[in-house]
Amino acid sequence: MTVKGPEKVRLLLLATDNNKSNSRCSRIFCGDCLLVSVAQILIVLTVFSFLAFIAVRVLQIQQEIKEKESNTIPGSDFCKSVTAENMSLVALGYLTGVKEIGNTMEARNKIYYITDRLFTDQEACQVESLLRLFQDKSVYILEIGNFTSANNSKTDFIEFLREQYTNLNLIKSTPTQFFKGSPFQNYLKKVDDFSIFAAKVLLIWQFGGMVLSPNLIPLTRHIYDINKGFCEVDRDLLYCPNQCSAYVYQLVKYILDTLRCPALRPQSMSEKTTQAIVEKTVADYCGNETATVGCVGVNRIKPSKLCQVLNEKCDFLRMQQWKENDINWKITVNKFCPKIVQKYMPYLSNTSENQYPI
Repeated sequence: MTVKGPEKVRLLLLATDNNKSNSRCSRIFCGDCLLVSVAQILIVLTVFSFLAFIAVRVLQIQQEIKEKESNTIPGSDFCKSVTAENMSLVALGYLTGVKEIGNTMEARNKIYYITDRLFTDQEACQVESLLRLFQDKSVYILEIGNFTSANNSKTDFIEFLREQYTNLNLIKSTPTQFFKGSPFQNYLKKVDDFSIFAAKVLLIWQFGGMVLSPNLIPLTRHIYDINKGFCEVDRDLLYCPNQCSAYVYQLVKYILDTLRCPALRPQSMSEKTTQAIVEKTVADYCGNETATVGCVGVNRIKPSKLCQVLNEKCDFLRMQQWKENDINWKITVNKFCPKIVQKYMPYLSNTSENQYPI
């Protein structure tokens, strides 16, 4: 059918209107799609950001844990097998080109003294008594700190003993050098009684062996014959046959806690203070019920074995207390340190008490 002019125009207008309507719907639909796409992208970005935050936080927590462990005794790293590379032994003077590390650093064969001053004649007497009794052990005297010119004018008994006994070694260090790489390196920068105590604990933690006060005269070798896997502890002595003892770990933790809280730091390391530290750490390690005697891993040395008066049941003799409690000490001391007495205290070689000037 042929469409007339006006009708044809009307149909064309309707067609145009229909096209405009479809175009508007398409635009609305496309707009909805765009909004949905943007929302999806925002959701993805939000999820990604959240996961990234979680990942970063996990890394931060791991780093914090790692830093905390590195500051509280990382046993697997800090306590390695002793080698010249990982313990800087050459820098500390433990090794020379002649000595072999296996013989020098075998744990049970090491005995240490640590000091920040020259020894007195009485202390040198004690050292000689140990050198004579333990001729198969390597004995180390570690001097930590800078000795003043005033000290240089004093008699150097240790140099004399080094000339007499080949198993005596002298090592000089500074607090910074000694504590480098240890959990204490950020805290102990100068020498005092507490840093000397920390150095003793650190040595036994790293290397094993025995560290003792120059107030003790050893009378027997029994400490090496009993409980070979256990530590033996007293206020004047710490012995552990192996490196990285669990009990010494307890001591290191105590020192770290004290260093982190200056208010806990003792004013001086008196016998009473050291005794209290031993009691606390053994109690923390073993439990209060066995603190007086010890437990698996550590023994408290019996008081009867650490005597203040010489008798046959003693393993060690506290020299200062012996002098105070026994008027006959001057007659007997010569048998413990004959070379020191002969060289520096000849008046003690006599047996007549009225000839003693001190």
